[in-house]
Amino acid sequence: KSSVVLKLIDYIFASRVLGTQRAADVMGVSYTAAQRHIAHLVKLKILEPLDDAKYAKLYIAQGVIDAIRGDGEE
Repeated sequence: KSSVVLKLIDYIFASRVLGTQRAADVMGVSYTAAQRHIAHLVKLKILEPLDDAKYAKLYIAQGVIDAIRGDGEE
């Protein structure tokens, strides 16, 4: 399980925005499993929903973006 999530974390650093189907493809898991992994990363505040869409929801890694820009807490 952890190696699957690490694949997703690597992808997040490269893209910073992703959808559930793309996450499933990257991790090599089902759409439902990807939803669970994404929900866990949202709970950890690694990802956050980009908008209020019910379907085809996109997630953004704002913390990663802020860190790259140097906008993080000091």
